[in-house]
Amino acid sequence: MDRTQVFRFFFDSAMVAWFALPIRQKPGQTVTKKLTGWCILLFLLPIYLYTGPGNVPSIVLRFVIRALVYSLWIGFNKGVPPAKSLYFGVLCWITFTCENNIFLTPQLSAIRWNQISYNLPFINDTVINRSFEFILELFLITLVSRLIPLDKIRGVTKNRVWLAATLIGCELYVKYTLKLMSMLPSGQFPPELTIYPILMQLLTLIALIMFERYLYHRDLREEARLGEAINKYRYENALTRLVADDDLRRLHHDLKNHLIVLQNMIDDNRNAGEYIQKLMQGIAGYERLVETGNKILNGLLSEKIRAAQKEQIDVNACFDFRDGAFIDDLDVCTIFGNAMDNAIEASRQVQDPEKRCILVKCST
Repeated sequence: MDRTQVFRFFFDSAMVAWFALPIRQKPGQTVTKKLTGWCILLFLLPIYLYTGPGNVPSIVLRFVIRALVYSLWIGFNKGVPPAKSLYFGVLCWITFTCENNIFLTPQLSAIRWNQISYNLPFINDTVINRSFEFILELFLITLVSRLIPLDKIRGVTKNRVWLAATLIGCELYVKYTLKLMSMLPSGQFPPELTIYPILMQLLTLIALIMFERYLYHRDLREEARLGEAINKYRYENALTRLVADDDLRRLHHDLKNHLIVLQNMIDDNRNAGEYIQKLMQGIAGYERLVETGNKILNGLLSEKIRAAQKEQIDVNACFDFRDGAFIDDLDVCTIFGNAMDNAIEASRQVQDPEKRCILVKCST
């Protein structure tokens, strides 16, 4: 049993915390939860103290234990939902495994197994060999955790699941193959069997980083687009309200005169319907206003109602959205915008305009 593995255990534990540092801690994380997360890391200690046989079941079991422990640590310490904490745990495992696989290559495995002697005074060979591993581990952990915007990952999509599953399979296969090769003298292997696996590990991490950064920038573009839509809805809602308020104030000011005109028309037995129709058209803009308690939603629904009225679709959207203030404005626009677009598209297919109707409801 290599006693330096105990130090490696504590160093790797610190690296898990360093990996998860960019993840913003959710409110309500008590000291008890954090201590529980650190205690869970102790389940990894047997893996460090006792080397497995290197067969497939052993490698898979060690992967499951490590990934679960990393995920639980992130869940308890950061308050991340289970799906995201599991994904973060897998990312952490992939990074650790890439570093581990690099030092399992034929020419570098001598460093892992302390088979190189430097003949330096006052410095133990094992310390030097471990230092090489720790420096590379720190570099890779920093590279992945800082270039991937971990705190901006909203959810675990299917693309992320497929990518993670593919990388897990590749890393397990490479680890098993290198384990077999490391049991033989390194002189029997050409340098390519060291260079190619190292390049593969580095390309694996680069592909993971580029994939996550692509998704991050795609989300930024989507947020910018929705932000423009939100500003547009705010402006249109304010403009519609301003015009409608002016019409209403004008109508209120002239109400007495209108009543006098209507009274005279009725006394003279003239048709007052046309005059009333003009008055109704004057306040038609006010009917399109929606008051939900959310300014963004007011503007969005007002815009959608105008689009629906052009298709002769009656819309009833009367509800109180103040209890939904905890929902992000971007999500509000996405949810109600898509729902209204789908409803308008479906109503447009109804042949009889009298039967075209949309009812918008919501509740907590």
